[in-house]
Amino acid sequence: MDEELNSSAAKLRVLVDLARLPRGGSSGGIRPAILEMIGWLVRSRMPIFELVLVVPANHDIGPWREHLRKADEILTDPGVSFDLAARLECDLVYSPLGSPVHACPGVPTVSLVVDVLHREFPLTLTDADLAVRELEFTHLVSVSDGIQVISDYTLDRFHYHYPLTDDRTTRIYLPIQDRFPINAKDCDPPIHLTSPYFFYPANSWIHKNHETLLVAYAIYRQNTGGEPWPLVLTGYPDQRMQTLRIHAHALGIGNSVHFLGFVDETRLAWLYRNAGGMIFPSLHEGFGIPLLEAMAAGVPIICGDKTAIPEVVGEAAILVDCRNPDKLAAQIEILSNDPGIRDNLKKSGKARLTHFSAEREAGALIALFARISSAPARFRHSGYWIEDGLTDPAAAFALPQLSQPASIHLKLKPLPAPRTLLLSSGKMILGEFNLPPSKPAFLTAGLPALASTLMLRILNANRLSSEDPRVHGVQIESLEVIEADNTIHNILAPCSQ
Repeated sequence: MDEELNSSAAKLRVLVDLARLPRGGSSGGIRPAILEMIGWLVRSRMPIFELVLVVPANHDIGPWREHLRKADEILTDPGVSFDLAARLECDLVYSPLGSPVHACPGVPTVSLVVDVLHREFPLTLTDADLAVRELEFTHLVSVSDGIQVISDYTLDRFHYHYPLTDDRTTRIYLPIQDRFPINAKDCDPPIHLTSPYFFYPANSWIHKNHETLLVAYAIYRQNTGGEPWPLVLTGYPDQRMQTLRIHAHALGIGNSVHFLGFVDETRLAWLYRNAGGMIFPSLHEGFGIPLLEAMAAGVPIICGDKTAIPEVVGEAAILVDCRNPDKLAAQIEILSNDPGIRDNLKKSGKARLTHFSAEREAGALIALFARISSAPARFRHSGYWIEDGLTDPAAAFALPQLSQPASIHLKLKPLPAPRTLLLSSGKMILGEFNLPPSKPAFLTAGLPALASTLMLRILNANRLSSEDPRVHGVQIESLEVIEADNTIHNILAPCSQ
């Protein structure tokens, strides 16, 4: 297997599409997960990867650079372009943030799906968020050659809502629990805390179920026969988190619940290692990274019994219906008052971690990249309108896999105004053509071997008429690639995949 991967994916150049990466901790656990997956690729003993990370402007690239080698690249805000991956001579686009911004016709794409929350729990999102997510998933499904999901639960629900062939989806867990700094034990605590305490690291998204947790914690403090443990919450300090703080004071527990906001990795590790227990009342998880982190730190867990959570914890946690605050409060009291249960859960957690191997999941990710990069891309064209043959000011087309030079044959319908057309493939300019108005045009240009993407840029694109507000480039009648042996490829033919 290793030899096969080395042969098929050696020196694979991958564009990692991080164009939609939020700043700070607002993205939850996906940011550290991406960092660790990049580390998997860099440290791999199998194929040699060259990585090109595309990140938004004004981002701190330090943490990303620490995971890369000198030969890897980081581009900040290069602008959205259909052919960026082709111009950078990349063999694969990897979008770990879902719908790819830089999907490129002719270059295979792998996208990561962490959950289908918008379909499973739509009431936890605004109408605007639902509409955006649905558009993003539609785009992801249409352009992705491979789709990585992070649990069997997510795989099942994704296939339910977006029926696809099984060969397009691969389950790859996120065992990133060993990423914390080894000196975390020695760092200063985020606040003055007495151990033991309960810990819940989560952003304030509705499905994370903080309201029920606070009610359950108030019931626990009222009913417990022992000394109640404090509750520590971390998560991005947005307006909703401030509302939760107000809610805690209204319940009379404001002095016992500590809202620490977003904490760095070192202090997060300290909080895990000093916690007496973790309460994880989330109503929906595509995986649940904090569950693994708690087990690795020897922290006993109370958690929900739905979605991917049971798949992750197995029998190494107390599972409870976290929609019911009375039931949750009862389990909180049991955990805090029974050291025998805590010890058993710690041992079970350590044993459960053997189910999640970073080396095994890294191998699965690498195998996915190797398989997808060696096949034709699904994404056939962008900026081209099949209905009438018109293009946007820029359009890109996937090319057939060519082992030898070939030629492009482009036939254009007449337009009422002149056009200047620039043809390119990757970094190579194939030709610049001045097209007179009201006349058809037939253009030819040489095409280098191994070219994957043809780009059309219309330098003076304009409205077709005063009645039509759309800005268009040219109108294509036919587009063909002809090889030296006269094999003809119709680039505009529907994809048969």
